Amino acid sequence: MSSLTELMRTKRWCYFLNKTKPSEARDGTFMVSVVVEGEAGHFPTGGGDKDPLKAPWYWDEKTCEAENQKLGYDEMEAWKIVTSSMAAGRV
Repeated sequence: MSSLTELMRTKRWCYFLNKTKPSEARDGTFMVSVVVEGEAGHFPTGGGDKDPLKAPWYWDEKTCEAENQKLGYDEMEAWKIVTSSMAAGRV
């Protein structure tokens, strides 16, 4: 299996809010994951999957959309990446 860092260099990826993981502050923010196009699953921030992005990040929806736009993806393109990951997990 490729590491997250390797996948991020070779494939499209975006940020995704894991709404099953709200912040302890309950302030409308949720844990951020990285989703890689065509790769099943997601990579939660905060220590998982060999290439953690260190401390968990908690964002609201506007922040997540803004960060994906910095990567060049509007909401529709980000969802295409997310759904490709979901489809990859159905094999």
